[in-house]
Parts: sequence; C-alpha cells; structure tokens
Amino acid sequence: MAEVDPIRSREVLERVEGDLGKEVDWTNVLSLGEQQRVSFARLLLKKPTIAFLDEATSALDEPNEKLLYERLRELGIAYVSVGHRSTLKQFHDSLLMLHIDGSWELDPIEPDAEKAPAPRRKKSG
Repeated sequence: MAEVDPIRSREVLERVEGDLGKEVDWTNVLSLGEQQRVSFARLLLKKPTIAFLDEATSALDEPNEKLLYERLRELGIAYVSVGHRSTLKQFHDSLLMLHIDGSWELDPIEPDAEKAPAPRRKKSG
C-alpha cells in the first residue's frame, strides 16, 4: 500500500468503513476529490505504462495535485492530461492546443515561466 500512501488513502478508507468493494452509490458517499483520489490509488496500484487523465485533479487542492503527479513520475508512469488548470503545466513537457477550426499546435513547456515557448509543430485543418 506504499504506492497509495501519498493520496491519503486512510482518509478515504475511513469514509467507506474500510470496504471499497461494497455496492453503494459512491457519488453520494465520496466527495469528488475523494473519488479522484480513489482513481489515482487504482492507477498507482496497477502501474500502467501510460495513463490518460481527463480533469483527474480538478477537485483537488494544488498540494494534492502536485503530490499525485510527482508520484506518477516517481513510478515512471507516462501520462497525458486534459485539463483547464494552469498549474498542470508544471507537470508536463509539452502542451497540445486544439483549435475550433481543426488546427492544432504542439509547444514545449519551458521550466522557466517567464520565457514563452517557441512553437515546435503546427498543423492546420
């Protein structure tokens, strides 16, 4: 269970009386943040080669978001994230922007926030 300790799994287990297998309406038992932490626990235990994350930390505070993304890196799990938080950029190497006209841009994310990244690849509709 060492893989999931960073997600504060004990708190979630207490909320469900230690039984994650019982059939209940989890959306009414767990908060959205707790549901997201349970999803990360599953991910960390399975250790896939790659994970696709869609708003996976939207209900978490920034310290918990950071903790979870750092744990993914520590375990060597590659990931692709979809999200609206600007804080997600610090955990990624590239930013893919999809435009309404069908065009897209793939830009590197520079560690130095003051420096605007130069576009690496562009494709139009």
